Amino acid sequence: MFNGDTFGVEDTEFDLSEGSDGQLASSPWRWPIKMPSAERAILEAMDELPTSESFDTIDTLFEGLVNLRPKLLTALLEKCQSVKVKRG
Repeated sequence: MFNGDTFGVEDTEFDLSEGSDGQLASSPWRWPIKMPSAERAILEAMDELPTSESFDTIDTLFEGLVNLRPKLLTALLEKCQSVKVKRG
């Protein structure tokens, strides 16, 4: 959909040792996790219509997305190569 471009993908440090759970605090696992921003994630979900996701599911997701960043969403739509997503 984006031809391998990582635009809209954020690096998040995932550290199990932080927090109040003593069992997790002793965990040696600390690694960065790449995950899409909410803007890119909803576009990726729209690309899955109707084969993997239902219209009802995507509609429900959209109802909860009140804090999307317009500039990022616009930039992602410009880079997106899926006609289905752009027309969605």
